[in-house]
Amino acid sequence: MADQAVELNNEFSRNISWDKILLNVRDNKVFMGAGALSVTAERQRLVNFTRLISRQPYCMLVVRPRELSRAMLFTSPFTTATWLCIFLSVAAIGPVLNWIHRASPFYEFRGDVRRRGGLNSVTNCAWYAYGALLQQGGAHLPDADSGRLVVGTWWLVVLVLVTTYCGNLVAALTFPRLEKTIGSTEDMIAQRDQVSWGFFRGSPLIDHLKTASEPQFSLVLERGQVHEDEADALSRVRTGTHVLIDWQVNLLQLMKKDFNECGRCDFSIVKVQDFVEENVAMVMAQDNPYLPIVNQEIRRMQQVGLIEKWLQDNLPKKDRCWSSSVVEANNHSVNLGDMQGSFFVLFFGFLLAAGLILLECGWRGWHSAKEKKVIKPFVT
Repeated sequence: MADQAVELNNEFSRNISWDKILLNVRDNKVFMGAGALSVTAERQRLVNFTRLISRQPYCMLVVRPRELSRAMLFTSPFTTATWLCIFLSVAAIGPVLNWIHRASPFYEFRGDVRRRGGLNSVTNCAWYAYGALLQQGGAHLPDADSGRLVVGTWWLVVLVLVTTYCGNLVAALTFPRLEKTIGSTEDMIAQRDQVSWGFFRGSPLIDHLKTASEPQFSLVLERGQVHEDEADALSRVRTGTHVLIDWQVNLLQLMKKDFNECGRCDFSIVKVQDFVEENVAMVMAQDNPYLPIVNQEIRRMQQVGLIEKWLQDNLPKKDRCWSSSVVEANNHSVNLGDMQGSFFVLFFGFLLAAGLILLECGWRGWHSAKEKKVIKPFVT
C-alpha cells in the first residue's frame, strides 16, 4: 500500500488528472486519494468523500489597477456638476448684490449722494464675490441691511465650500486614485465586449456552471475559455483584457510564482461573491470500512487546529504583492506629481493676465490714435 501511495504521489507531481485518482480509488488500487478534491454529485456516485477538510472560495485574477494621473488632483474634491454650480453662483452673486445695493432706499433716506464705483459697479460686486470665495474679501461693503444680508449669506456659503474642499483634497492626497477594475461577475459580464475570461481545464467550476440555472452563469460558461498552460493564462491576464477564475489558493500560488520569476506585482485577486464556495475533501472507496475512523481523525485535527495550521504554513507568505481589498492610509509626502495641477493653474493665470494686459495696451493705443484725429478748439 505504501508503494502504491508513493507511485500515485509521483504521478500527481507530473500533473495527474483528478479523474485518474478517482478511478484508482474506486478500483481499490490505492487506500485513499489524499488530495484537494471538490465534492460533486457526479463524483459521489463513484467514491465516498471524507469529512470536509476546507472550503475554497472562487476568485478572479485581474491585472493590478494602476494609479491614475494626479495632474488634475485639485479638481477631484468636487464633481463636474458641483464645479459648474460654483461658477454659476460666483457669476450670479455679483449682479444680485449690485441690484440690491442700487435698489435699496436706505441711501436715499440717509441723503447719500450716489457715486460711481464701489458697489454701484457690477464689476466691483463680481470681484468682491470672487475675492470672498478665495477668503480675501473686498474694500467695499454695503451699509444697508439688505446688502449686508446678501454678503453674510454668501460668506456662509463660501465657508461650507472651502471647508468641504479642503477636507476632500486631503483625502485625495492620502488615498491614491486607481483605475477602475473588475470587482464582480456583473462587472465582468457588463464588459464582455472588451474583456474575456477563462478557467483551467478540469476545474470543478465548469461542472457547477453547467448545472446552474441562473442566466448569468450560462453566459459565463458559454463565453469562458479553457486554458491548458499557466504561462499563457497569466500573459493574457497581464494585458488587462482577460480574467482568470479559479480557487483563491491556486491564484495565490500563481501570483507568488510569477513574482519570484519576474519580480513585479502585476496581478490582483478579487473574490467572486456569486459563486458558491467549493467543499474540499479526500476520497475513499465506497466499500472501505475505515471511512468512519478517518472522519473521526479529521474531526480531531480540525478541533485542535492542525489542518488550519498546515494550510497557513503552505500558503504563500505575505509580500509586497499581497492583494487586499482594504486601502490603508499612510503618511504620504506631497510631491511634485501631486501639486502639478496647481502649477498648471498658475501658468494659466499668467497667460490670461498677459493676454489681458496686451488687450489693455491695444485699447489704449486705439483710444490715443482716435483722440489725435479729433480737432479740438483752441482755448486761451
